[in-house]
Amino acid sequence: MKCPSCGSQIGFRTERAPFAVCSSCQTMVARKNVDLEAIGKIAECQPDGSPVQVGTQGSYKGKAFEVVGRIQLTYGEGFWNEWFLRYSDGSEGWLGEALGQFFINRQKTGHPDLTELSLGSLVDFDGDSWVVLDRKNVGVSSFEGELPYIVSTQGTFLTVDLRNKDGEGLTVDCSDDEPTTYRGDWVPFDALSLTGLNRDENPMIAVPSSEVRPIKCTNCGAPHEITGPGRAEMFVCQYCDTAMDVRNPELKVMQSAFRKVKLIAERASIPIGTTAKFPKAEYRVIGLLENSTTVQGKTYRWNDFLLYNHLHGYLWLNETNGHYTLFEQLYTVPVKRYGLNPFKRVVGDPPNSFVVVDGDKYKHFSTANVKVSAVLGEFYWRVKSGEASRAQDYVNPPQMVSASKTSSDITWTRGRYLTKSDLKEIFPTLAFPEPVGVGTAQPNPYKAARKAFFPIKAAGYILAFLMIVSGVFLPGGEVLAENVDVNPSSRPKTTFEVPGSGLRNVRVDLQGDLKEQWIDGNVILNPTSGRYKRQRKFTLASLKGKGQDKVSVMVYGVPTGQPIEISVTGKYGPAGTAPPIVSDNLADKTHQMPPLKATVAVAPGARNFSGLFYMWLLLLLPNWLLRRGQSRFETKRWYESDYG
Repeated sequence: MKCPSCGSQIGFRTERAPFAVCSSCQTMVARKNVDLEAIGKIAECQPDGSPVQVGTQGSYKGKAFEVVGRIQLTYGEGFWNEWFLRYSDGSEGWLGEALGQFFINRQKTGHPDLTELSLGSLVDFDGDSWVVLDRKNVGVSSFEGELPYIVSTQGTFLTVDLRNKDGEGLTVDCSDDEPTTYRGDWVPFDALSLTGLNRDENPMIAVPSSEVRPIKCTNCGAPHEITGPGRAEMFVCQYCDTAMDVRNPELKVMQSAFRKVKLIAERASIPIGTTAKFPKAEYRVIGLLENSTTVQGKTYRWNDFLLYNHLHGYLWLNETNGHYTLFEQLYTVPVKRYGLNPFKRVVGDPPNSFVVVDGDKYKHFSTANVKVSAVLGEFYWRVKSGEASRAQDYVNPPQMVSASKTSSDITWTRGRYLTKSDLKEIFPTLAFPEPVGVGTAQPNPYKAARKAFFPIKAAGYILAFLMIVSGVFLPGGEVLAENVDVNPSSRPKTTFEVPGSGLRNVRVDLQGDLKEQWIDGNVILNPTSGRYKRQRKFTLASLKGKGQDKVSVMVYGVPTGQPIEISVTGKYGPAGTAPPIVSDNLADKTHQMPPLKATVAVAPGARNFSGLFYMWLLLLLPNWLLRRGQSRFETKRWYESDYG
């Protein structure tokens, strides 16, 4: 088919697209059967820094698609695109794109009640819970390629963006009499496998050289570079405080007054233009905001660096008192406790309690009214001096979640605290001073130490238990006297000395040649110079002619370092008779006490499990010190919060 205006060939990629824009003369045409009818000329799409173009191909969830058209919309402070997709199965869809975030979606039937779509409100629709995050009036700037419908480029209309806890999005488009609803997924650039882009497809390059636009300050003439000329809205010279409208070819000076820009630029720890190296991509530092808030008469200030990559969009790097936290926009919406299902309901207006993101709980840290006090570099919106927002921070070190609320949108971001080693990897050429105090999301080193100490403590308990059970440190059974005649009539009594100190346990092994006899006696260990003797009862008996009977007797608490006499007393008699009650050593004078021999040895020490208690006391001290350090660290962190 040929364009009715200029005669150029227009090839429709999809049979269901009734409209197309001639790429040669920018004429919008409508297809009627086999003919084309010119509707009128439209403006060309404005450069907006998008890597996507008509003809770009990709895939999502196993479905291949091709970009066949675009509607370019404007909202006063920038552009975003709605790319019309034709899938390989013949179906159609859309790919929304704004500032490096992508919303792949399809049209849905029905729409939420418009009266419920105020900013931060919760809405139940299409079997899910949603929160309104963005509400603004937009206009259509231009069209290109093939489209299923057209929207007037005159005037503005309302669009409302909602999200749920799973990273899905819902857009309500009020450009027609009856609102149209689109549902889909917010996804990063890598999830779309895009090819055929209109610029370098290497994500490791922060900005292709062809994208950089050199400019000179209209006031002082200082040279600068615009990194994202299609996405940038304003640039503030760091030498003379001049703010320029970079969308204006003449770099018209904007009515924005920023003071002390040069001083802030000199003090900035990261110069504008520095390359930041991340595993998946390189970014360039293109802007710096100085923000402030006043609490109880005291003003707090911090810096936010804007980082840019031509494919992945933007990141923010917060610097507060030398502590750095890297933020990126959340695709999901935090949730909160609700009824019997504690983590289903999404968060509407950010609460002053806690939120849950990906199953992790973040405690509310602070709520502040934030103002922009100084700006330098390049930005994707027209920053104004004194621009205000409400910021709420939630912490779960080393991560934190922040919500920024303005009159038209709520933006949720998640940050990760950067350690010294992280900063060295990201900015290898820069040296950073020591931070002051405790950072909001700084990990507690004592908590990590306690966690690392736990296996040491557990190993100590297990080792102590095994050592006690095995008796590895128990004293040995050294033999002190062997084959000693201990009959009552034996003279002189045998003496020995127990080695060591204090009191020891002594084992006496008695053995006698008994023939149908019994002995009921006592083993006596009597210190020659001590006051108290030690004795222990024993019984020996031989039945049915079995001799060589023996018994082991443990005598406890025998003093060491002095001579000990051993002797045996007792009653004895023939088998089948009971010992008489009289205390006489000779119970039956018709039977002689059989000869007894003794072996004396130091008994191994008894296993004493009280050692586990002492081990617990030993390990309790470092654990207590770590716990105390952890508590003091958290006190310093929360001192700067709303609860300090």
